[in-house]
Amino acid sequence: MRFRNGFRFAREVWQGFTGRNGFLLAAAVSFYTFLSLFPLLLVAVGILGYILRSPEHAEAILTHFLGRVVIGTVAIDIVTSVLQGREAATGIGIVLLLWAGMAAALMLEQAVNLVWDSPLRQGYFKRRAVALLVLILVGALITVSFGITALVHIVRQLSPSYVSSLSVVWKLLGHLVAALASVGLFTMVYKILPTTRAPLRVALAGGLFSGILWEIAKQIFTFYVVHFAAYSRVYGPLAGVMLLLIWINYSSVIAILGAGFASHCHAKYRDNQRLTDNSKPK
Repeated sequence: MRFRNGFRFAREVWQGFTGRNGFLLAAAVSFYTFLSLFPLLLVAVGILGYILRSPEHAEAILTHFLGRVVIGTVAIDIVTSVLQGREAATGIGIVLLLWAGMAAALMLEQAVNLVWDSPLRQGYFKRRAVALLVLILVGALITVSFGITALVHIVRQLSPSYVSSLSVVWKLLGHLVAALASVGLFTMVYKILPTTRAPLRVALAGGLFSGILWEIAKQIFTFYVVHFAAYSRVYGPLAGVMLLLIWINYSSVIAILGAGFASHCHAKYRDNQRLTDNSKPK
């Protein structure tokens, strides 16, 4: 019975995704994410360079982080392109770049609310305030995630003889930190962006679904690109850009699908609440 109910729930989520043109929404989110990526990375370079007082360390951190999100060679290409325009990431330039980078969050907000059948937020500045909040929280979460990862790396460097015997444990710990960061990021998105207020447990359910699916997809995508894909032969110098676009699209599909999952969880939650309220003696 549970298997049948689970299968029915999964079918409803998929039908809701396709019925609301989930792939089209994901393509729109991918486009705006791609446009916003380089401005946001320029902001990251500017802030990190200011905090660390070292552009080289900022470059290394950015490459390390992107290497956990996309293919390593693609990450290096992205950082190289970003660093060519890092002069813009100073003073008022950071504000303008951050404003341009909101496009992805704004498009994602529209997509999530369409999947949730929720009304869109009204007001030009209100929508951008929410988008800015999401960007700040995502940046903070990424910073914490990287900090933990860097701490693990430092511990490994300080005691290599002891740590080498636990290499599998440290590797699993790194994957666990990345997975928790992914779950936290998606949970944050599903809690903040929908105009329909949902309990944290609903957002967490969507975050777990999308975070785990995203980590699995990342491993599969990496394995495929490394062992089977021949994008460099087809696209030449644009191979890195094409891989980035494909991965952003995969991520957008997972984000929209997870929003549908969270929406269905919320519907089930409300149904259970109604049944509970109706069963109470009046």
